Amino acid sequence: MSQEDGPSADESAELSDLLARLYEIQTRIEELTGGQVDAVVYPERATSLLPRAQAQLRESEAMHRRYAEQRAAILDALPANIALLDSDGRIAVVNDSWRDFAAANGLKSDDAAVGMNYLEVCEKARGAWSERAREIGAGLRGVLDGETENFSIEYPCHSPDRKRWFQLLVSPLRSGPDGGAVVMHIDVTERTLAQRETARAKERLETLIREASVGILVHHNFKPLMANEELSRIFGYASAEAILQLEDIRSLLAEEEHERIAEYRAARLGGGEVPQVYSLKGRTREGVPLELENRAFTIDWGGTPAICAMVTDVTEQKRTLEQLQQAQKLETVGQLTGGIAHDFNNLLAVILGNAELLSEELADRPKSRELSANIEHAAERGSDLTQRLLAFSRQQGLEPRVFNVNELIAGCEKWLGRTIGESIEIEHRFAEDLWQVNADPAQLENALLNLAINARDAMQDGGRLTFETANVELDDSYDGQDLDFEPGAFVMIAVTDNGGGMSPETMEKAFEPFYTTKEVGKGTGLGLSMVYGFLKQSGGFARIYSELGIGTTVRLYLPQASAGEVEQPAASGGAGQHDLRQGGETVLVVEDNEMVRSYVVGQFRNLGYRVIEAETGEAALQRLEEDADVDLLFTDMVMPGELNGYDVAERARDLRPQIKVVLTTGFTESSLFTPPESLAGCPLLRKPYRRSELSQVLRQVFDLD
Repeated sequence: MSQEDGPSADESAELSDLLARLYEIQTRIEELTGGQVDAVVYPERATSLLPRAQAQLRESEAMHRRYAEQRAAILDALPANIALLDSDGRIAVVNDSWRDFAAANGLKSDDAAVGMNYLEVCEKARGAWSERAREIGAGLRGVLDGETENFSIEYPCHSPDRKRWFQLLVSPLRSGPDGGAVVMHIDVTERTLAQRETARAKERLETLIREASVGILVHHNFKPLMANEELSRIFGYASAEAILQLEDIRSLLAEEEHERIAEYRAARLGGGEVPQVYSLKGRTREGVPLELENRAFTIDWGGTPAICAMVTDVTEQKRTLEQLQQAQKLETVGQLTGGIAHDFNNLLAVILGNAELLSEELADRPKSRELSANIEHAAERGSDLTQRLLAFSRQQGLEPRVFNVNELIAGCEKWLGRTIGESIEIEHRFAEDLWQVNADPAQLENALLNLAINARDAMQDGGRLTFETANVELDDSYDGQDLDFEPGAFVMIAVTDNGGGMSPETMEKAFEPFYTTKEVGKGTGLGLSMVYGFLKQSGGFARIYSELGIGTTVRLYLPQASAGEVEQPAASGGAGQHDLRQGGETVLVVEDNEMVRSYVVGQFRNLGYRVIEAETGEAALQRLEEDADVDLLFTDMVMPGELNGYDVAERARDLRPQIKVVLTTGFTESSLFTPPESLAGCPLLRKPYRRSELSQVLRQVFDLD
């Protein structure tokens, strides 16, 4: 045995034995020889130098002590709980960590389990950890028996105040004749907690990526490395795995984007300036165009520079924005055209009225009267144009009543046939038990006429025009193309032709006023815009479906009449143009436009009435207080100041409870004001009007008594 190796435990014990025996022999020899003998020579054996041997034995004993102390110091310095076991599994030596852990967990004896059999402890374990203890015992037995080189296992060992995890390592002892094993319990709590937190963080990240409302894609040289399910949904693939099978992620984009996206990638990897957020045109697996917003940045992917893209499908958002802009544009144009139409109606009222008066004065001058008639005709056409503008701007006067759409269309078919010509066949598909609607039937007839004329122009060589009706109930799942759409029950009227159809660009502008594809002089561009305005004013809406070379369908939706509304007969026609009924009552005329007021006053006086004028509502009320003989208030609805026509009429009746009221406007009362109950039955005369209409309305009001 070399000095560097040091004696084993058994060798040290044997040396100690020999030292004791040699010491006894030396003492006896010194007694017998008087200390004169330095060596003993055995027959046929080597000489024994007793003092030298004694010195060597003492040195060996000291070395053994130092080794034992070093071994103990090393064991105590290790942070693991360590025990040395003999071949039977009995604990022979433990370190300070073992003793401290044992003391902290209730084992108060000084030996700290030395002498206990580790195998028996594992076999006798009960409770929650019994299965794990038996597994540890089996592993230890395998090492002690030489069946396995090493054994390792991790296990929880929770104290009341702390959760802890340990790693158990068992290795064989090679020194000594009987072997044994080293058992180490290493506290891996911090590592386990870190691993668990990492696993939880990874799980949270995977959940975030999986549940993200944006598509996430990581690619290197356009080869996909990672994709989430939202990305596959956006592009119409079955799963994220299907995306990962792509050779080049640029196949998800429109071809026009390929060069730009390559330039962005090269600049980004090269440290150049690239927009972090930008728009892209994509396409689904089926080739459907997509509008995308992409947010891209560079990341390290396992040592490889990669691009992470976060993709949002903004197709519907852009479509909604375009619809909102379109609706706002139509609303703005509607307000503008409505204002123009109102002022134009005032001018037409003067032109038409004066033309009538001129015609009467030129009764004996045929040529001059013909010129006056042309003025009247032009004014009437101007009035028709303003009515279309008011229809588009939803400011026309409506006369709604409850009726059946099937019956109305059936009544229109004959004159519609004459309008569109014999080369076009008309057919209908009427729904049985069709709901009733509450709308203006005359305006619906005008709408159908406009659609029929458009269909005729689209079928130059003849074709088929189909009217179809149906009851429909629409909820929030409807296509939502109209931002003003409200769910409910509607009567649908579809007008279909098999003409040339419309392009997508034409369909987008079809309802805009003054937009037309017809030649100059062939159309005003107000037909469909009038239909649009009438439907919106009636609480409905319209849809256009068209394919080039196939045809066009325009669907009109009118709300179902409520249960309390009953069908009403159509109003009878008004008085004829020459039915001028005279009167002698006193009329208070309230009109802010001087030219219109002058014309109206002249008309009243020509009809025999006494007239009092007022420019504003406030002035009119003052006239009433001054003159008690006023029989009728004839007032414009829109005037400067704080009072409108309804306000003036209500206050006039407070002053003169018996006074009659006639209202007039270029707008419609429902578009600007809500009439009070006290004035619900008052007639409304819409500008421009003929003298015969004025006369008829006045006599109807006065003759009610």
